[in-house]
Amino acid sequence: MTNGTNGTDGPHGAHEYRGPGDSRGPDGTGGTGGLGEDWREEELELEATSASAARLFDIRRVIGLLFVIYGVLVTVAGFFVSDADLAKAQDININLWTGLAMLALGLLFLLWLRLSPTVPPPPRRAQEDGPGAAPPAGG
Repeated sequence: MTNGTNGTDGPHGAHEYRGPGDSRGPDGTGGTGGLGEDWREEELELEATSASAARLFDIRRVIGLLFVIYGVLVTVAGFFVSDADLAKAQDININLWTGLAMLALGLLFLLWLRLSPTVPPPPRRAQEDGPGAAPPAGG
């Protein structure tokens, strides 16, 4: 159901896709209309947000925190064990030892995260590393 207007009758009005390498302005001409640098600034902000989110949700942090929390809970349960429960486990306080092991493992994961933090990738430079950029010299 086109009317020969080059796709301008779509659900979003007279908008067409323009990728980041498109230097046309909002009016379709060669001028940027003040939007040329705005998308670069927004891209840099999104990259910084993404890098901080990657550090926040590092799997070592999640695993370490879960093991520490469960380790504390199981260790506390080991302090309140009855004599009947100890007799079932051949007088070994399984909750206490398992909780301490879980606590140690969780702390090791958090120590590993502290000693070897996640390094975000270097930000891309839109002008130099764009799709039409030349390969680095001296390859």
